[in-house]
Amino acid sequence: MKKLAFYLVLLLTGFGCTDTGECLDTGIPPERFIVAISMENPHAQDFLNEKKEKDGSVYFYKLANDNITKTPYKTLVGIGKIEDSKKEYLMIELDGNIVRNILVTGNSETIYLNNKGKPDILQIKAKRVETECDTFSKTEELIINGKKKEELPSLHWSPIILIE
Repeated sequence: MKKLAFYLVLLLTGFGCTDTGECLDTGIPPERFIVAISMENPHAQDFLNEKKEKDGSVYFYKLANDNITKTPYKTLVGIGKIEDSKKEYLMIELDGNIVRNILVTGNSETIYLNNKGKPDILQIKAKRVETECDTFSKTEELIINGKKKEELPSLHWSPIILIE
């Protein structure tokens, strides 16, 4: 068992680098930010029209310094399942370039998720983490509508913020 653990650690530590110390392209996707709302949650209906399609009012945005002017961002919406779950979720995704530029600042950032009802307020504190062969984002704090999330997603792979 110890040998297996040793070889597993050896394999994982060498995954991103060559023996010459050069980094490999690991094919890791850019940062993504996904809010997944269970279709069983009544709040999911605030994002859909009568035909269960994306309502035109769904998008992420930030407020300018005047707290009035909205800057909307490219937002993708779909319905799907998460891993082995049998439940369906409404998946609302913020474009990766925007995540890198407006959310991963090391400071607490506020972004809004507009819908037919009252906008959701997401406060995120994420920082850039550099390793020998990779740079990724780490979420340090996440507050949704005033409630602190205890399980924090990484922004590195495909973070999914679940709202059951």
